[in-house]
Amino acid sequence: LSGKVAANQQAAYAADTPEVRAFLRDAEAAAFLRLFPRSGEGWLCTRLNLCFALEARKQERWKELLAACDAVLVSEPMNRTALLLRAEALRRTKEPKKAIADLQRLLDVTPGDAVARRAYAEAWAESGDAVRAAKERENAKRVGDFESGSVR
Repeated sequence: LSGKVAANQQAAYAADTPEVRAFLRDAEAAAFLRLFPRSGEGWLCTRLNLCFALEARKQERWKELLAACDAVLVSEPMNRTALLLRAEALRRTKEPKKAIADLQRLLDVTPGDAVARRAYAEAWAESGDAVRAAKERENAKRVGDFESGSVR
């Protein structure tokens, strides 16, 4: 019995080492790629970076969020989630002009995106342009009313 306990303790220790944990993560990623072969490693990296960005947002780690979104946007330049998250991080780090540029890219493709419209209006307000902010808030309200069915 004591030999069995010692073996279990040894196995528990081994499973707790960083190398083994890394191997298990790699094995899980490999298993995922076998299940979804057409997704490829690039897709997986994009999704992992988005997960990291969302976690960084929860913890208000804006520089890490920016880095994760930048990595996503290299492979998917129009990824809506990455553009919205990066714009939020840019606004939080007092760079509203850069946030405006990201949101404008998104709105050029999807002008009816109510979330992007609201963020765009707020970025203009934070940039100090009250007139443009008011105009964009009105645009955001119109898009929001249309989406909710209030506009007939």
